[in-house]
Amino acid sequence: MKLSPVRIQQTLDQLVSRTVVVPETHPKAAELHQIFGEHTFFLDADGLEIIEPAIPSDPGEIEEEAGQLVKLAMWNDAARTVLAAHPAEVTDVVIHFESSVQEQLDRAGEDSFPASDATNHTGTTRNGAE
Repeated sequence: MKLSPVRIQQTLDQLVSRTVVVPETHPKAAELHQIFGEHTFFLDADGLEIIEPAIPSDPGEIEEEAGQLVKLAMWNDAARTVLAAHPAEVTDVVIHFESSVQEQLDRAGEDSFPASDATNHTGTTRNGAE
């Protein structure tokens, strides 16, 4: 999943290892997207990782404000210059997100206040006064 800048920072704040984000402008970013899909990619001492929506501990529960760290590739050399992809490995690392006001507005989008509501408003109160 693609993370907003706020969620990227929240993720980095919660990871204990030295982790960096692969910038969208990095020459290899397009290749990563082609191989693994549209995600925010992280690199650390173990290799390449992403955040996916957290798997709820209770099957009936929906975990919207958390993500789970998934390992996609490991370093193939001691110098950490070559990555070797492996089957996705869901880890026990859960990132808890705090919604910011801006994220709530971004998620809501323009459809939160349809134009039809504004144009159909008569300007009268319950008792009929204007």
